[in-house]
Amino acid sequence: MSFTAFIDRVDGRKRTLSLYNVDVPKERIDGIEAFFRPQQVQLRRSSTDDGCPRNFAVLHENEEFIAASGIEELAVALDFEKGIYGSETVADVEYTEILRHVDNTTFSGYDKRRMIIASREIEMQAWNAGGGQLHVGFQRLPLLSSQDQVYSKLADSAVGVHVYGRPDGVAPERQGLSVYPSDADEIADSWFVVFDGDGDDERKCAFLGTEVRDDEYTGFWTYDAAIVDELLRYITTTYGDEA
Repeated sequence: MSFTAFIDRVDGRKRTLSLYNVDVPKERIDGIEAFFRPQQVQLRRSSTDDGCPRNFAVLHENEEFIAASGIEELAVALDFEKGIYGSETVADVEYTEILRHVDNTTFSGYDKRRMIIASREIEMQAWNAGGGQLHVGFQRLPLLSSQDQVYSKLADSAVGVHVYGRPDGVAPERQGLSVYPSDADEIADSWFVVFDGDGDDERKCAFLGTEVRDDEYTGFWTYDAAIVDELLRYITTTYGDEA
């Protein structure tokens, strides 16, 4: 087994994001389109007969409704400076319902910004649960310093935080974190955030991406408890406490 094998096994769902009665600035729509373009999510413009309500987005699979939110709310969440990417603690994250439901979705061509946005959802699930185990691959352990505020907050909670990465010298020590240095190539190439749900299958979630070129990732995220459990077993028995 390998991280690449997990990615190859996940079948992305074909979903559509319909944007209704749009009259927001073009840059708002461009930001939404740029985020969803690498995923198996088709975007389309739509309108209601009376043109009301204005500026709302609906995520659906064929004719089945999945989630909805305001276009402005969605655009702000994806904003590079003000949204999820720029949040300094998981408690500050406002994650829209649409982003919560793009699960079992494969992606390609993700950059660091998109990877952080997706990672925040898993981190927020652990924060809201207030317990359980969170396993995080940083590729290189020194990169942990760029997320100090988020992970210091998590480490101070009842969540058990386990961090993996290539040491690149001396592995950093952080109070409340279990750190697992590894020189394995797939650890250096992979970015993952996996939460065990604190014993609740409904809360289990995972995000995994492999860097295929500089700052370009392919992978998936999922809320499928069986996939999360299997991925956790692989991580802990290959690189963690059970190795």
